[in-house]
Formats: sequence, C-alpha cells, structure tokens
Amino acid sequence: KLTDKEKEAAKAKIDEAVKTAKAEIDKVTDPKLKDNVDTKLDEQLGNLDKIELDAADNDIDNIKAAAKSNVDSRADEIIKAIDKLPDLTVEQKKAAKDAVEAKAKEAKTAIDGIKASEGADISVTKKEIENQKNSATDLFDQKKTESAKNDLANAKTKAKDAIDTKAAETKAAIDAMPNLTEEEKAAKKADVDKAATAAKADIDTVTDPAIKDNVSSKKETGNSALEQVESAATNNDIDNMKSAAKSDIDSAATDAKAAIDAMTDLTAKQKEEAK
Repeated sequence: KLTDKEKEAAKAKIDEAVKTAKAEIDKVTDPKLKDNVDTKLDEQLGNLDKIELDAADNDIDNIKAAAKSNVDSRADEIIKAIDKLPDLTVEQKKAAKDAVEAKAKEAKTAIDGIKASEGADISVTKKEIENQKNSATDLFDQKKTESAKNDLANAKTKAKDAIDTKAAETKAAIDAMPNLTEEEKAAKKADVDKAATAAKADIDTVTDPAIKDNVSSKKETGNSALEQVESAATNNDIDNMKSAAKSDIDSAATDAKAAIDAMTDLTAKQKEEAK
C-alpha cells in the first residue's frame, strides 16, 4: 500500500499536471489553431494517466515488499521453532528447514515476477501477490506441524526403548537372585513383560505434540511399575533366604538332639536339659 507521504506526493503531481495542462491550453489563442486544444488536452490527460500508473506501480511495489517481508519473517519463525524441537534428528531438522528456505525463495521470486498490465484491474495483481505469500506460509505451517509430529514420534521411540532397557535390567536382576526358584523367576519375569508392554502401550496413547511432556511422565510411570516388580522379587528372595536359614537351624537342632540322644552315658534328665 502507498504510504501517506507517497499519496501526498502523487496528488501533488496531479495538481501540478492539471495546472500545466490548463496553462498549455490557454496558450492556444489563434482560432486557426483550435485543434491544438484537443491535442494538448490528450497530451496532458496522458500525463495524468502516467502519474496514476506510477502511483499504482508504487502501491504494488510496496505490497510486494510487505509480502516478501512477511514470508521472510514467517520462515525465520518456523526455522527457529524447528530448531527448538529436542528430539528431531539433525537430518530431520535440515530437511524441514531446507524445505522452508526453498519455498521462501520460490515465493519471493514469484512475487517479484508479478507485474500489473496496463489497464488491468489492480485488485487482481494484489490477489496474485497475496496468493503467493499464502502458498509459502501454508507450506511453512505444514513443515512446522510435520516436524512437531516427528519430534513426538522420536520422543516416544526413545521412551519405549528406555522401557525395554529397564525391563532387560530388571530381568537380569531377577535372574541374579540366588534364593528364588526357577518358577518364581519365570513368574516375576512374566510380570516384567506385562509391565513393559503396558507402559509402552500407554506411551503410544500420546498423539498430540502439544502434550508431548506426557511421554516422559508415562515413561516414569512404567519405570516405577518395573521397579515394583523387582522390589517384589527381592522380597521373595529374602523371604526364601530366611526360610532356608530357619530350616537349616531346625535341621541343625534336630541333628543336635539326635546326637544327644545317642550319648549313652548321659542320664535321661541330662539329655532333656541339653535338648
């Protein structure tokens, strides 16, 4: 759009052109040269048309400059947003930013190439500029959305991989518990698998990049479930160890009593006291 200053300058040119046109017409004083009036009128009307066309060109130039500036600003905004996505790979960031930059360049070149034909409706030209700008910003938004979805997908993959790692560590810890029976180990490891499967399924329920933080909290919930399984296995291991220890004590006591009973030189009273 024309600035107020540009509008005033254009209108001042019109006023000057009108003044000049009238002065030129007034110069025709010989009736024999009256045809010169029409000639000078056409000439001066042409000058007015040129002023209007120049103003229209300035208007279009300003609109084009504003559109290109908007494309640059939006492209910069989207690129910064993409760079801030922590779980995108370097390759994904580069591909998305390259697409944004290429579209920005294409749109600005197309905008520069838009020309208003003489006598054409200027609103059509303005619409062409707006369409090129919108085409670029639409793609920018698309790349921002795609990048956010990729960032979420990567975060979910990392979280599920962490669950798998934790599950493997938990199973190894259970296998290393010396006082669990093989059946107990198998049962606890099955509990690990169930907890890991449930945790990963829960992570997969996060589909909106706007709530990506839920991935981390769901991963922690899954880790806690696995820790509870390991804790239960540890308690069983300790219980078994205590049971074995008490059984050993009972066995030792039985053996001791049998040995006392076998002592032939002790009286019955002495044997009872010893036992």
